[in-house]
Amino acid sequence: MNEYFDLYTTQPRITKYEYARLIGIRAKQIAKGSPINVERYSYNKQIITCPLVIAEKEMHAREMPLTVQRKSETINPNQAKLPF
Repeated sequence: MNEYFDLYTTQPRITKYEYARLIGIRAKQIAKGSPINVERYSYNKQIITCPLVIAEKEMHAREMPLTVQRKSETINPNQAKLPF
C-alpha cells in the first residue's frame, strides 16, 4: 500500500459534510477579523470581500489553518492534517 495511507486509519480525503463545515467555520473566523492566508484579489484585480469566497479560496490553495479530527475505531481520536 502507499506510504501516505499507512499514516492514517481513516481515509485521507474529506467528506462533503466536513468540507461544508470547514468552509463555514473558516468563513465565520474571517468575518470576525481573523488573518487571511491567501490574496484577496480575483482574476480581474477586484478585491474579494465575501468571507465564504475567501474561505473556499483558502481551501483550494491548501492554506486553511484547520485540521479534521475524526473518531477512529480505537479509543484515541485520529487527528491528521488532511490534504484537501
